[in-house]
Amino acid sequence: MSTRQAFAPTPAAAAYVGERFGLAGTALGAEPTARGLCGRIWELTAAGTRHALKELFWDDDQDEQEIRGRVRFETAARATGVACPQSLPTVDGDYLCRLPPELGNVYVRLYSWIDGRPLTPADHAAGHAADWLGDCLARLHRLALRDPGAGAPDSRFERVPTADHWQELLDALRAQRVEWADGLERLMPAVGELSELVVPLDRDALVMCHLDLTPANVMRERTGGFVLVDWDNAGPGSADHELAAALMAWHAPDGRARTDRVAATAAAYARAGGPGRVRDLSCFSGYLGTVLNNLYTQASVAIAADAHEEHRELARTKVRQVMANLPSRSVLEQVGLSAESR
Repeated sequence: MSTRQAFAPTPAAAAYVGERFGLAGTALGAEPTARGLCGRIWELTAAGTRHALKELFWDDDQDEQEIRGRVRFETAARATGVACPQSLPTVDGDYLCRLPPELGNVYVRLYSWIDGRPLTPADHAAGHAADWLGDCLARLHRLALRDPGAGAPDSRFERVPTADHWQELLDALRAQRVEWADGLERLMPAVGELSELVVPLDRDALVMCHLDLTPANVMRERTGGFVLVDWDNAGPGSADHELAAALMAWHAPDGRARTDRVAATAAAYARAGGPGRVRDLSCFSGYLGTVLNNLYTQASVAIAADAHEEHRELARTKVRQVMANLPSRSVLEQVGLSAESR
């Protein structure tokens, strides 16, 4: 991933975005409203209407044709009843907009504003959240959408770093005297065992998936409903794998399976006609590929000399979180059994 220049919410930036998206009287909030590994959200107002402006951190992750495929998927999902923000095009019909060098030289995207808040632990634990998750996944997977414009499956779901790659990274971490290098090395046997479960996707079974349906990407509307946001990772995937990944992300994020919630989500998914199943441990391939690649990538960013300090600091935090919550094979088995015994 390449680095980008700094973005600032200046009147000039707001005016440029307004011109490109055909909005008048634009202004940007002084502070971001949300921030993730790949971007952050700023509030942009235009003639009294709020919009979400997403600043994208990495240049080489952006492809207009793939984004158009995601927008088609997002639009189809909304038509089935999945609440989500609407992607807004520029005056030229594109969804990617690059600011000029003097305004940060970054890619941005624009969305409709969601009047809501991030999930709280109480929201996450509530039974209706488990039901919503199963129903939402089923609606996405029932579409069985195959979009040639969405590109190939992301390699992080099918391939993980080799033992040699991990060793090179550990050597680099020790050279910089990183305090958690020894802890990471102690995890290598577990990393190796989990890596064996990461397998290639069945190309005949690919459908469009959200691919990042975690609690962090769901908002609670003031009216009480749930809204699925951040469709920037959507692409070809496996319904089986996405179901397994969502069960882990929602109901076993800290290495402890909440089997009652797993069963509730799986039951809601089945009631809504979801075609996926957690058939065996290979269904956790996409989840494990994401976890292990994220651990490797963030550990690399943490010591990258050309990365902004804000990215290095967030990477260090993420590495510690993943290390503390690396799933075990037994937890995967518990989740799989609970999903299939609904």
